[in-house]
Amino acid sequence: MLTGVMTQAEWLEIIARPGFWQLFTQVYQFVALAWFLLLFPLAGPQL
Repeated sequence: MLTGVMTQAEWLEIIARPGFWQLFTQVYQFVALAWFLLLFPLAGPQL
Protein backbone atom coordinates (compact mmCIF):
# COMPACT_ATOMS: atom_id res chain seq x y z
CA MET A 1 0.00 0.00 0.00
CA LEU A 2 2.87 2.35 0.73
CA THR A 3 4.23 1.94 -2.79
CA GLY A 4 0.87 2.71 -4.38
CA VAL A 5 0.59 -0.67 -6.10
CA MET A 6 -2.77 -1.36 -4.49
CA THR A 7 -5.21 0.35 -2.20
CA GLN A 8 -6.21 -0.78 1.25
CA ALA A 9 -9.65 -1.80 -0.07
CA GLU A 10 -8.06 -3.98 -2.76
CA TRP A 11 -5.76 -5.65 -0.22
CA LEU A 12 -8.63 -6.33 2.18
CA GLU A 13 -10.66 -7.82 -0.66
CA ILE A 14 -7.79 -10.13 -1.61
CA ILE A 15 -7.17 -11.43 1.91
CA ALA A 16 -10.88 -11.84 2.68
CA ARG A 17 -11.35 -14.43 -0.06
CA PRO A 18 -10.62 -18.05 0.93
CA GLY A 19 -7.50 -19.41 -0.68
CA PHE A 20 -3.74 -19.03 -0.73
CA TRP A 21 -3.50 -15.36 0.26
CA GLN A 22 -5.82 -15.75 3.24
CA LEU A 23 -3.78 -18.73 4.43
CA PHE A 24 -0.55 -16.81 3.80
CA THR A 25 -1.65 -13.82 5.90
CA GLN A 26 -2.80 -16.03 8.77
CA VAL A 27 0.43 -18.02 8.80
CA TYR A 28 2.43 -14.79 8.62
CA GLN A 29 0.61 -13.42 11.67
CA PHE A 30 1.10 -16.65 13.66
CA VAL A 31 4.82 -16.68 12.82
CA ALA A 32 5.11 -13.07 14.00
CA LEU A 33 3.29 -13.93 17.24
CA ALA A 34 5.51 -16.96 17.88
CA TRP A 35 8.62 -14.85 17.19
CA PHE A 36 7.50 -12.20 19.71
CA LEU A 37 6.63 -14.83 22.31
CA LEU A 38 10.12 -16.29 21.90
CA LEU A 39 12.05 -13.02 21.91
CA PHE A 40 10.27 -11.10 24.67
CA PRO A 41 11.38 -13.47 27.47
CA LEU A 42 14.92 -13.53 26.05
CA ALA A 43 15.08 -9.74 26.10
CA GLY A 44 13.86 -9.51 29.68
CA PRO A 45 16.08 -8.55 32.58
CA GLN A 46 18.91 -10.96 33.24
CA LEU A 47 19.20 -11.84 36.94
